Amino acid sequence: MSLGIRSIYRLAASQTVAASVTLVDATGITYPITAAAIGQKIHFKIKGGFTLGATGGFKFRVDGPALPTNYQNNQVVTDGVTAAPGSVIANCIVALTDFANAMAVAGNHILEMEGDFVPSAAGDLKLQFACNSAANAIILLQGLTMEITIV
Repeated sequence: MSLGIRSIYRLAASQTVAASVTLVDATGITYPITAAAIGQKIHFKIKGGFTLGATGGFKFRVDGPALPTNYQNNQVVTDGVTAAPGSVIANCIVALTDFANAMAVAGNHILEMEGDFVPSAAGDLKLQFACNSAANAIILLQGLTMEITIV
């Protein structure tokens, strides 16, 4: 991958969704896509921790303007509680949709997402999150980052 313009966004404070399945934007984890960026490949990497209650699971989405020319997102959640090697939940999504799982392990876990987005319209490329069921809260932990590279 050739390196182009790079931006890094960081979650400045932990953010909670309390027992809701409605996706909310992660504060400050948003890349503004201008008209000049339409048709350009945007490569994103998201890494950080999150906390779950005993039930409720997780739901994540990298969302952007509708009908991208290309979208691909490899997603991995690593169970940070269960003894090594711990469980890994992975998925590859090729449409703007949720990465969700009913994971019921209370504690801190690791989220990693990486992919490409080629916009066909201006708007925002952003991380959204919620609970998979409304049983418990999910907390994105301070320090989560989204790195954007225009390729």
